[in-house]
Amino acid sequence: MVRRFLLALAVAIVVLPVSTAAADEEPWRKLPGARAELRDLDGPVRVDGYLVTGHEKKAIYQRQGDRFVKTSQDPENLSPDGRWRVTWSAAEETPLRKVVLVDRTSGRRLTVRLPVDSGAPKWSPNGKFLLFTAYRPVREDDDVVTHTRIGFVLYDVANRRSRLVKVNPVQPVSQIDLYGAFGWNADGSGVLANLDPGRGDDPIVYSLALYDLKGIRQRVYPDVGELPATAPAPFSPSGAMFVTRTQKPFGLEDSLRVVRAETGAVVLRMNLGLFTEFYGWYDEKHLILSYRNKKMITTFEVVSLSGKRGTTLIREQIVAGPASYEPHITRLHLKRRDR
Repeated sequence: MVRRFLLALAVAIVVLPVSTAAADEEPWRKLPGARAELRDLDGPVRVDGYLVTGHEKKAIYQRQGDRFVKTSQDPENLSPDGRWRVTWSAAEETPLRKVVLVDRTSGRRLTVRLPVDSGAPKWSPNGKFLLFTAYRPVREDDDVVTHTRIGFVLYDVANRRSRLVKVNPVQPVSQIDLYGAFGWNADGSGVLANLDPGRGDDPIVYSLALYDLKGIRQRVYPDVGELPATAPAPFSPSGAMFVTRTQKPFGLEDSLRVVRAETGAVVLRMNLGLFTEFYGWYDEKHLILSYRNKKMITTFEVVSLSGKRGTTLIREQIVAGPASYEPHITRLHLKRRDR
């Protein structure tokens, strides 16, 4: 996801069977920066990096050879082919008016000026475009500035051009980059964003709208929830399904849904625990979810579409600090073994 490392790093997957017996034979290895251990499996994905946060601190660790080292390079900022890196100097939750593209082959730097307040940059699957969510600032009566989502900005890397694509309806957002940001569909032919239901339901259940790259709405997935913030890759490896989340008031369990992209049919509804998060697809029939038990141990597990829990990929001891949790894993970057 590119701009905000909000809770965990992205995932991509190939289809292979899940063998719990074989996984149990794999040794655990400690991960630096957190009280966590990784089981390196010979499966469809491997952990290539992770983000830890705690006490207002963040650190990224990337795999280099047989160890993990601390780095300043956010994997989500890299284009899919690894050539380009997007960077910016604006603080989190503030709009962007320009970013810099760094050509990692030559070191050349290109300044990209954006036509409106923007945020949440995301690379297209083919690396040809950068997608930004477009905002209009609104000054309230108490002089507080809020933002309304008005569409998206596409930057064409080859042609070095940005264009604003307006969509209707416009929608107020509570936080730039986090809620209501546009994201790519599976093949990069369109973009998705949630639609405010405009009613006082508790919990609020969003619908999702799919737009083409001209901003024309192609379809609506009614009352399916919103795209999860913890995983920038909500689509299954084939692109046939995607995951959404329904937010409930604090103290109640959220719910996860798996939706067929072609028909909008909900394949799975699953209630989530208070600390259960979605981190991506393991393969076409399995998700990666995190769970936390009463001993404050978080496990990242492979879970079938029937809800059956399987292999544990990571286990971590969560420790409460004076103001927040001690540094702990909040995003994973996993790499498909076929790429």
